[in-house]
Amino acid sequence: ELLEPAQARTRLGVDCHDERPLIVVLGSGRESEMAEIARWALRLTEALGTSAIVHSMSLDQIDVQWPAMELLPGASVVVGAGGYNTVNAARATGTPLVAVARPRLYDRQVLRLSNDERVEHARLVEAVLGAIERGRMPGCDYKNGTHAAVAAISGL
Repeated sequence: ELLEPAQARTRLGVDCHDERPLIVVLGSGRESEMAEIARWALRLTEALGTSAIVHSMSLDQIDVQWPAMELLPGASVVVGAGGYNTVNAARATGTPLVAVARPRLYDRQVLRLSNDERVEHARLVEAVLGAIERGRMPGCDYKNGTHAAVAAISGL
């Protein structure tokens, strides 16, 4: 179930009245990749200063903030890898995605990401600024089926 943007921002520890862009840096996977995610969050925080809020999330916060999809309506931009869950959650919620394609044995992340989503490490800050400027993706019509499912089950 997706949260409303103000609720999602509150769950992420952001004052719902704070209108600055919220950049959510998502991480999961290998320990070395988690360290890199932390460096991205720090780099974005240093580059953007007080003009934006950078929030880093990882699987070790699973009890508080996972699954991340329900929180994405509160984000201005998602930064992460090109994994199936991250990419499809961002697209379903209309949240702009800035992602680095990770090498995987059975997954070709580079093929999953569009040209607008895919970024090289050196252009991370520039890509995030561009995504903030473009805003939420149009035409995303994710329908939360929770209430319809409960009604259908209750009607049996």
